[in-house]
Amino acid sequence: RAGKIVQNLLTFARQHQATQVRANINELLERTLALRAYELNVSDIEVVKELGELPPTVVDPHQLQQVFLNLIMNAEQAMLEAHGQGRLLIRTREKPVSRRDLRHPPRAIEISFADDGPGIAPAHLHRIFEPFFTTKPVGQGTGLGLSISHGIIQSHGGRIDVHSEVGKGATFIIDLPVVDEVAVAVSQQPELPPRRPVRAKTVFIIDDEPGIVDLISQVVVAEGHWVETTTSSTEALRRLQQKEYDLVFCDIKMPHLDGQELYQEIKRRNGRLAQKMIFVTGDVINPQTRDFLSHSGSRFLEKPFITEEVVRVVRHVLADN
Repeated sequence: RAGKIVQNLLTFARQHQATQVRANINELLERTLALRAYELNVSDIEVVKELGELPPTVVDPHQLQQVFLNLIMNAEQAMLEAHGQGRLLIRTREKPVSRRDLRHPPRAIEISFADDGPGIAPAHLHRIFEPFFTTKPVGQGTGLGLSISHGIIQSHGGRIDVHSEVGKGATFIIDLPVVDEVAVAVSQQPELPPRRPVRAKTVFIIDDEPGIVDLISQVVVAEGHWVETTTSSTEALRRLQQKEYDLVFCDIKMPHLDGQELYQEIKRRNGRLAQKMIFVTGDVINPQTRDFLSHSGSRFLEKPFITEEVVRVVRHVLADN
């Protein structure tokens, strides 16, 4: 378990640099839900959105999407274990903050995630954000997800609370101050590799989630390259056997042939092409996924990712020497 905890911390502190930009919270939520849409649909989880009109605010989009994804996946798991399906209500609103509270600006954004799962026992509620505390069975959780989320929200000047009764689900509520420090945020953005004139390359995108395919496709086309796509891993294998590509984006978890099996088959037939594969995964904390990425030496994008991360990979890998 200690090894898994260390890997979780390393995952959290991976290559991503803190980036403060002006963003729309509702858009970040929509992007995060798009990443999880397939799993939620297959699991028969109904997502209800009540998104109010919000002002833009300065945040780290990548970190907030990590928080949103963690809360969504926790709710999904709890509801499935309780009754094999569920309903997740996500609400946003702008709310006034008392000017007597000098810790926050006079405006704030409230984001809530309410599930109809089994709820949280009263004895656990006050410990839910403690590092290493988990109610999951041994081997299924490190107890760091909510603790990391708590730290991220605090670093944004906000707070996260939970309200729950056993048998009546749980509601996680995030309060974020509205910040408008545009000049500071722009200066903190990490620089992308310069865009140099390059010969147009052919990029193959394999993912069973159409939203991911569309997002990566838009970035690649905007960078001046050609794109081919498929949502079927078996179709992907057929094409990879017939054609040479300059770069391949491939999801790891797919029906029929998953990304690891696809990689092994391609490596057996064409080792050079296997080295051009960039894997897309939201499961990098899984020991099997971690071992595969480590042993293969493959590059990867961790869901949720932002467009700048795709741009960085494309410019780095496809730059003409």
